[in-house]
Amino acid sequence: MEQSSTKVVLTPSFAPYKIVLLTLIAAYCAGILPKKTHRPLLTTIVKYIERPSIYHDTESSVNVPTLDEILRNIKESCLKADPVEGVSYAHDIEQRLLHALWSLKSLDSLHSFINRARSMLTKNLKDASLFMNSKPAGSVPKYLLTRSSFLGNFVTTCIASFETLEFDKSELLWTSFVNFRISSKSKWVKKHAERIPDVHDFFGTADKDDDFSQLKSVFNYLPLNENEIREEIVLVSQEDLSKLLDHQVHILETYGTPTSPELRRTLALMTQAETGKLPSIHYIKYLESLRSADYEGAFYSLHRYFDYMMSNRRTVFYHYALLCLATLHAAFDCEQEAIRAIEESISVARENKDYTCLNFVLSWLFNFMKDRPTIKHDFYLSNTHLLQFLKTNSGLTSSSLHSTAYQSEATQIMMEGGSTSSVLESLTKAAHISLSEDSSLVSFISYCALASAFWFRVGNYDLAKAYCEISLESSTSISQKVSIFIRKASVEYSLGNVEEAFIILEKQKSLVCSDLRLSKELVSHKLILLSRQCIRSSRCRMAKYYLEKLEAQHHVNIDIESELQYLTACLHLRLGNLQLAFDIVSKQTSTYARKASNKFWFLKFSLLHCEIMSQSSTPARAFSSTIKCIQSASKSGFTLVVLEGVLKLADILMKLNKLEDARGLLSDCIPYFEQLSDLALKSKAYQVIAEGLISLFKTEDIDRKKKIQQLTKIVDHLEKSIDGFKKLSMFQEIKKCLELQISIGKKINHEEMLNHAQSSLVSIDLKIKEELAIQN
Repeated sequence: MEQSSTKVVLTPSFAPYKIVLLTLIAAYCAGILPKKTHRPLLTTIVKYIERPSIYHDTESSVNVPTLDEILRNIKESCLKADPVEGVSYAHDIEQRLLHALWSLKSLDSLHSFINRARSMLTKNLKDASLFMNSKPAGSVPKYLLTRSSFLGNFVTTCIASFETLEFDKSELLWTSFVNFRISSKSKWVKKHAERIPDVHDFFGTADKDDDFSQLKSVFNYLPLNENEIREEIVLVSQEDLSKLLDHQVHILETYGTPTSPELRRTLALMTQAETGKLPSIHYIKYLESLRSADYEGAFYSLHRYFDYMMSNRRTVFYHYALLCLATLHAAFDCEQEAIRAIEESISVARENKDYTCLNFVLSWLFNFMKDRPTIKHDFYLSNTHLLQFLKTNSGLTSSSLHSTAYQSEATQIMMEGGSTSSVLESLTKAAHISLSEDSSLVSFISYCALASAFWFRVGNYDLAKAYCEISLESSTSISQKVSIFIRKASVEYSLGNVEEAFIILEKQKSLVCSDLRLSKELVSHKLILLSRQCIRSSRCRMAKYYLEKLEAQHHVNIDIESELQYLTACLHLRLGNLQLAFDIVSKQTSTYARKASNKFWFLKFSLLHCEIMSQSSTPARAFSSTIKCIQSASKSGFTLVVLEGVLKLADILMKLNKLEDARGLLSDCIPYFEQLSDLALKSKAYQVIAEGLISLFKTEDIDRKKKIQQLTKIVDHLEKSIDGFKKLSMFQEIKKCLELQISIGKKINHEEMLNHAQSSLVSIDLKIKEELAIQN
């Protein structure tokens, strides 16, 4: 027995599976099947005629049809139409189909079958009616197809495609068809002796005088096992394969669905000459290499793709090719190469007057430069200048790009620390445009993601979460979904739902397993949350380990890099390494002070600088700096930064023994703290307020009634603070709250309070020791 070799050959349009569809249509038109089978039969036929298109929302990869697959789909359709009798319907259709397929004994009989298929067609309904009335009832089909109908057009196309096949391709078609139906031989051999009445079979797939014993002898000569075939010919329609490849590109870009092994095998068996007819093959390879972080493979495949496109005189694709090249370089952080490619793309788009492409390229450029403000270029004077151009011109070419322009403007205002009203104005314009009829869903999803980011930074986690949910319901792209889930995890973490946050991130692993770039983004954000949680729970060694892992990666994203440096400084501060923390903070603040696009992080590091100074022997030095941070954050609408600054200012005032001033400041801000969604900051606020009240309680000479009121507030604030810190596993902060309880218990000589606080303190000390033991 010889091992089979497989050869894939392209035809312009015809393929073996279309013979199966023609046979099914013939059976339907002849009326030889029970009427109850018509609906599932037609459903299957239409499914395979339409084939996948880029407009279908399916996430699954689609392959070249096989006979087994068609039979399986017929059975599924029959069971869906009638769960009880569906198996019987499917059996009946299968028996008729196999009979017709195995009755084709040579290329000549296939020619005859295709020619007889013309009998199903009529010019119009009038001609069909005249023809049906002129013939005896038993000699005409039950249904005829007009050439302009859906099925009629398919039959007409199949006939034309078959008749225009070159001679050698006709021979290959027959060989391929024999191989195509071979999987059903064992099924048919079991049933061929059962004679099927064929008096109404208008298409002559069997004759009354057919000798089935002779047919059986023919079967015996046909190979049963594929290993007996010296060369297996797989004839594939170029038209169908082109649709399959377009569909695969769509689902790769949208869902990240990898190419199926069957389709991958078909593509691998094609010769280089055949491959050149379908440039999309190289684009699929480019996308897959990009997902697997294979720079060389992606670069090679992209060049092959556009080489073929240019050879077909499609010069209109040149500036899009340059844009893809820039995207490729940007994905691998080759910034200067990306700049050169995008510069040329802009030039070619202008030369060709392709303003849609030009606006798209400039939108891409803004997002590229947003995270790389230090790169030198000669494209435009400033981001403001670029955004003004996009807002003015993108509306003339695409409403989606017009919406993106206003989203970019909102992003720019947020980064520069502009007013909340300015951000909301741009977001509202973007939302209005993205909801217009001719705008794509992608622009609306990106708007929701940006709105979620804005409200998260402002501190309104409820709205941030709501926009996350809206975008998740609308999104189909895997990369979009993963980014949204990452933000949702951050929102849940800030709300105090720590376990829920990590569960969300863990569930994304299955989505990013085959995409290294997405996997890196997911891991980076998980490491940030792990580091933050370890710092909160004083697991400093683990925090250092996670931060080192995060630092080992290269980060372009400003927020990730800033978060890394911020958490590193916080870790040193927790360990008491004030000088190391000060060096990091000083470097970051001096860097961000020179960049107008980093206002948020500049304020965060400035407040951390104030924290370090307040822990020194002269905390008064941090007083004016903290006030400036609060004022600047207030103008930019960074509510959380403002309230964080208020707590820091109150702490400084208490250290300077300005207790009345601290109480006045905190009393004015209590309503804002109570409305906070950020559990860590809210719990810290209750702790600082309680500490200030205790200091005043110890020094003030007030009557009994006021003392009781003060004590009630102190106990209430400490309990709320402890409850919040417990949820976040912030053991050092819990310990501080218990020490405050002990101090007030001693002051009022409250034995029950003292006993409870002291026993709880012992438990917390034990918990802290356990955490340290886990690290070691």
